[in-house]
Amino acid sequence: MTVQEERIPERLGPYRLRERLGEGGMGVVYLATDPAERLVAVKALRRGVPGELTARRRLAREFETMRRVHSPFVAEVIDADVDSDPPYIVTRYVPGETLEEVVAQDGPLTGLALLRLARGLACALTAVHASGVVHR
Repeated sequence: MTVQEERIPERLGPYRLRERLGEGGMGVVYLATDPAERLVAVKALRRGVPGELTARRRLAREFETMRRVHSPFVAEVIDADVDSDPPYIVTRYVPGETLEEVVAQDGPLTGLALLRLARGLACALTAVHASGVVHR
């Protein structure tokens, strides 16, 4: 089975996983529902990732630092369990298309659309930096 074909686990902690939203080298992000049936995003560390102990520590640091960020331009961190198997972080789910999807469909952003994106990114970075978070 390839990574794309991996079966989605039914649950992570109290969160019911619904579908895979995306993935990177170290983890997978799922659309899920919390116990109150609200949509959330769950980022889980991929099992067997090289340097798993280091990756767990990074996930724990990410949770601790991102809890300090409060902005309408940054998805709020809601919960985490870095000791579970696999460890995970839960954020507010923000529906919408990715920038990649928008550009593929409509071409590069220009004018007001580009200005809105730039302002949103600037506000997000300002909130992250004001919280003392150093990002990569």
